[in-house]
Amino acid sequence: MLVASLGSPCNSTPRRRRSPTHRLARSRIGALHPTAKPAIATAFLIVWCAIGVGLVLCVPAARGSSLFGATLPFWLVAAPLLDLGWLKRASLRRLLREQSTRMRRRRALIRQ
Repeated sequence: MLVASLGSPCNSTPRRRRSPTHRLARSRIGALHPTAKPAIATAFLIVWCAIGVGLVLCVPAARGSSLFGATLPFWLVAAPLLDLGWLKRASLRRLLREQSTRMRRRRALIRQ
């Protein structure tokens, strides 16, 4: 898919080990100067998914047939949603963690 193919380049040469201070400096640089590439990719995937949903809803031939199966709806709708989930996995994980703590607190209040 789009993100999976760009995620980790395959190199045959081993990577050089770096010190933990280098990693810390690198993370600080990344925090100070965020790139616009994830925002552009997210916007692109949202537009791709919106156009795909519109096509699947409005064009009956785009819904799949016995000849193509369900591959066209997958590439128009499901693939960009999977890529968005991959790009936003940290925020989705945080959201699920917050929801689970809220549910536990509600259960504890109900049991009292």
